[in-house]
Amino acid sequence: MTQEVIQRAFAAWERFSQCGATEPTAHTPPDPRLRRMLKLEQVLQIVPVSETTLWRMEKEGRFPKGDFISYNTKVWYEDEVIAWQNSTSGRSRGRRPRKAQG
Repeated sequence: MTQEVIQRAFAAWERFSQCGATEPTAHTPPDPRLRRMLKLEQVLQIVPVSETTLWRMEKEGRFPKGDFISYNTKVWYEDEVIAWQNSTSGRSRGRRPRKAQG
């Protein structure tokens, strides 16, 4: 580990400590100000589609857009995914309309 990484981790811990937060335990309710972030694998456990379909739905605006928190790490906010889930009836087949023949 480089010294810079250690310093950044220590600075993050200091900011965490100064905001009055404590380490979460089984008895501590989660802080309502914090939003849980989900990685791709976690989203795919909730939403039963392929990576390609998820990407396509996100591109078309039919699924919440994720945010890159680092060069290769994209996350989605759990509350947005849950809101999307609640707004989806699940009754439509989700297929694109067929083109008229003729």
